[in-house]
Amino acid sequence: MRRIKMEKAREILRLSLTMGLSQREVASGTGCSLGMVNAILARVKEAGVQDPLSLETKELGSIIYPPEKKERKQSLAFRMLTEK
Repeated sequence: MRRIKMEKAREILRLSLTMGLSQREVASGTGCSLGMVNAILARVKEAGVQDPLSLETKELGSIIYPPEKKERKQSLAFRMLTEK
């Protein structure tokens, strides 16, 4: 997923959760794709956060864009090397 600024992510959450707009309306209002809006809302819901708008920017960012696990990167590189 392409990264967007946290201000934009907060706007997506605000429009959806506070204003009650549909995902299509949120996408149109923020200039983001419907897929991006869906992904942001799904990740916050999956994390089980009650009030995501109250989170600090860093906390929200770690939910929306969780750090990649080094094991996954290493295993992918290993697989690529061993397939050749």
